[in-house]
Amino acid sequence: MSSLKSVTIAIPNMGSIKTFTMMAILDVLSQASIPINISYPIHTYVHVARRDSVLEAQKAGSSHIWFVDSDMMWRGNPLEQLASHGKHIIGAHYNERNLP
Repeated sequence: MSSLKSVTIAIPNMGSIKTFTMMAILDVLSQASIPINISYPIHTYVHVARRDSVLEAQKAGSSHIWFVDSDMMWRGNPLEQLASHGKHIIGAHYNERNLP
């Protein structure tokens, strides 16, 4: 993660974050070799919560911000892989919802 100096993981939400999302974040934190700040603004409007996370990341002096939806899941630590692309913005398709 040489290009990463510090990261804010931003989880905009409306009052709850799925357990599997928090477990994935804890996995990232357990492997981190850089400072990581967690931002979890609660707001009805996601754009307001994202703005609040950006302000929090700036205040913390983070070099990067990683937006995570409150219902995302992954395995391992994707920070190094995301940083390896050398891009300013990276998006990912992850929508795999199923009917209950």
